[in-house]
Amino acid sequence: MSGARGNPLERLLEQAARGLSGALHPLEVLEQVRTAFDDAVAGETAPNAIVVAFNRADFAAYVPAFEVLRERIHSLLAAAEEERGLRRIGDRLVTFEESAAVPAASVAVSARFVDTASRSSVPAPAGATSRFVPERGLWLVLGDGSRIAVTHTPFNIGRGAGNDLLLPGLSVSRRHAELVRTARGYLLRDLGSRNGLVTGGVRQDEVIMQPGVVVAVGEFELSLEQLA
Repeated sequence: MSGARGNPLERLLEQAARGLSGALHPLEVLEQVRTAFDDAVAGETAPNAIVVAFNRADFAAYVPAFEVLRERIHSLLAAAEEERGLRRIGDRLVTFEESAAVPAASVAVSARFVDTASRSSVPAPAGATSRFVPERGLWLVLGDGSRIAVTHTPFNIGRGAGNDLLLPGLSVSRRHAELVRTARGYLLRDLGSRNGLVTGGVRQDEVIMQPGVVVAVGEFELSLEQLA
């Protein structure tokens, strides 16, 4: 028992429990990181950028142990890469974010391929996406005002690990939609989800994301913002 008290991750859980009705156990965070990592592996190449998003309260509770958690994630993924004989396209990056879209006692994890020289997303090797287009100055804006940088298209949206934007709601399908660049502009396309895309109360299979257009993806509202 004394060993558990000396473990920084266990101390983190105890600290979070004092301020929250229920905090996600650090081991569950690691499990979700591993799942997102495994889902994103392309051929023999491992994703090198891990983003872990918490809601505001959980983010504040976890701050004291972020460095310890980051070290654990690095160790976990290094072991996974060695076990599977994977290579990376650059240095491994592990970042933590605060997002109002993430429910309490939960996390949203994404695993991506990033050029560590420019810190911009690059296409996953081995055919992870054959239609990759780098993007700049493009943002998806949630109904609560949160802004998510769209670094490439297609940009996948859904509830499951491995999406570029994770929306952890029961009304959101695991692979719900994708944002793509077309000759008509940026198109949000439904991927056969249960609840589809809704604009003005009407369900749509695809929506051109013009300025001012708001699309409901499950219980989340999305609009597109493009910097001039």
